[in-house]
Amino acid sequence: MIERLSRLLRQILQVSILLPFATHASETFTSTQTVAFKDFHDPGYLLVEQDSGEAFKLWFHYEFIPYEDVLTWERGETLKLGIDPTRGSGVFRVADAKFYKVFFSDEHDPIDSVEDRCLEANGSTMGIAQCYSETYRYVSADISYLIRDLGTRRNLGYQTNNFASSMKTARQAYAALFSAVWDQRGGSVGTINQMTTMLRLMHAEKGALEGLY
Repeated sequence: MIERLSRLLRQILQVSILLPFATHASETFTSTQTVAFKDFHDPGYLLVEQDSGEAFKLWFHYEFIPYEDVLTWERGETLKLGIDPTRGSGVFRVADAKFYKVFFSDEHDPIDSVEDRCLEANGSTMGIAQCYSETYRYVSADISYLIRDLGTRRNLGYQTNNFASSMKTARQAYAALFSAVWDQRGGSVGTINQMTTMLRLMHAEKGALEGLY
């Protein structure tokens, strides 16, 4: 089991976020919640409502949802929150069958929702590791998409690639230090802890990229 956990960890540490996110033909949008569109604030956010009546904000940029498009959205129409395999978290608008990139607060992030459900159903060490591996794929897709978008839309390819490379180097350096500490302690718990630490670093990187919009 330790060897299998180590292989999963190496996947998280070695796969470059600069490479296009590989998907299989069977992979599609993963819906985590259905909400109703209420309104949008110019500029800034969409206001959506859950079945319970609770409303919350989804932050967006006009590069992802053009102003002319969002003006046509109707109050009460259905939006599905979830994860696209190549663009990360966002919303799927049923009316036009399109995916739109938006930014979530931690409380409503579909990636966190999928991870929580996975962990609830998988209590073993190997099951937990598989859940974190899935989270890695989704966060990696999100980061890769934002880096590509920033590089092409704003002619910032050189700067964004440098940022991505620096962040990857920082994660690897931290992983080496983390491994040195946990090698002295042993056990599979150390591997799980290292996975969660790497994911926290990636979430921070994702948040930094979102802050550029």
